[in-house]
Amino acid sequence: MKAACLAVLFVLLCGGLFVLTTTPASRLDAPPGQSFAAPGTNSTWWVGASSTDSSALPNAGVKSVIQVFSTHVTGCLSFWVSDDTGDNNWGQVGYYICNGSTPEAFYQVWNLNTKSVLTGGIAPISTGAHTFAMYLQSGTTWAYAMDGSVMGTYNMGSSTSSSSYPVYALSEEDASGVFAFPSVTFNTAMQVLRSGTWSAVQTAQSYGTAWGITGNAQGSGLSKDQIEIGSSLTVLAQGTLLWGFSSSTTTIGTVFNVSCVKASVVAGTASTCRATIYGTGSAPSGSVVWSSSKPGRFSSVSCQLVDGACSVMFTPATSSSPVTITAYYHGDKLILPTSASFVLIVTRAPTRTAILCTNPTFAIGSSTTCTAIVSGSATLRTGTITWTKVSGSGKITFSKSSCALTAGKCSVIVKGTVKGNVTIEATYSGDSNNLPSSKEVVRMVS
Repeated sequence: MKAACLAVLFVLLCGGLFVLTTTPASRLDAPPGQSFAAPGTNSTWWVGASSTDSSALPNAGVKSVIQVFSTHVTGCLSFWVSDDTGDNNWGQVGYYICNGSTPEAFYQVWNLNTKSVLTGGIAPISTGAHTFAMYLQSGTTWAYAMDGSVMGTYNMGSSTSSSSYPVYALSEEDASGVFAFPSVTFNTAMQVLRSGTWSAVQTAQSYGTAWGITGNAQGSGLSKDQIEIGSSLTVLAQGTLLWGFSSSTTTIGTVFNVSCVKASVVAGTASTCRATIYGTGSAPSGSVVWSSSKPGRFSSVSCQLVDGACSVMFTPATSSSPVTITAYYHGDKLILPTSASFVLIVTRAPTRTAILCTNPTFAIGSSTTCTAIVSGSATLRTGTITWTKVSGSGKITFSKSSCALTAGKCSVIVKGTVKGNVTIEATYSGDSNNLPSSKEVVRMVS
């Protein structure tokens, strides 16, 4: 991304005038997105498809066929396609629903250097499938159109798009919080204009995790270059492949492999995991995004390939096993996006129980407080401690036979009744993430 942009608000007034103000910083590092809500506490979220595939960039236009629907919205909901020119001007075209249920078509042009809106416009629109496009008209002037009818034009300063800034097909919410909406289909998520011909973008990845999205790669029955976005759909990890197919100019690395140094670890213990691409004929470039099927912590959620490989450390939070570690490679100019997984076995963590008593010797009729402390590698230890006298000529009583751990420890009061040595044992029960353990200590009743 060229910038983590502030969303700039333009409020549509009578006569189509634009009043510009600023909203709070967005939740995602995304291009600027249109929003039409009143300024104040609103935030912005995006979910959709992005592509930097060599079949997508550079281009002289982008278009999308999006289902337009009507639903009541508090805040703003929009669906659009966008492109960026080499002059760093960025445009978007699509439709929105704002504080009501009536959809409106719109286009808008931004300058990413100044983070300012340059121009925009709206048009009435009916429900059903509509084609939204922005494309080079002549010279460096681009047109913004709905179903072939131009809504407006703007001199973008370049006759071609950027060769690196992504093409997007996104849904967007601008509201005080994320809200639910019915699924919307992008019948054709993104096509680009190259050498005077509209052609399909060969690969695209998911963008955003605020709500769900599905594509051809998810086995959804959708065709390539078709996506469905909505609150009821599965949330995909950032950068998940939505669709992809090869061409004469794109090859796939021979092997994309993921392995972890420790195939089996205890909860709370880290293992180094490495992603490697073999046999590509040249050093792959780009990034790898990591995800896990169970709770845990990565040292970094992404890493940059160096000589075709990169590594992160993963620490499972619980002993829930197995954990599938997935690495997703975004691809580069020669290699298609791909993913691979490794199954990590996680076991309960070993523990150590210690006993601390306030007095090593205590008289008949008097008492001492004994505290059991359980330590280990897992982040949290729960469960109970059972107290027993296991040997010795002396006799004692416990204020209670067991106690529940709080912050890894618990205490009882031990009272002497008969003189002599006593061996006190504290036994930790263990829990779902920690193994049992025990400790003995000798004390004297005098």
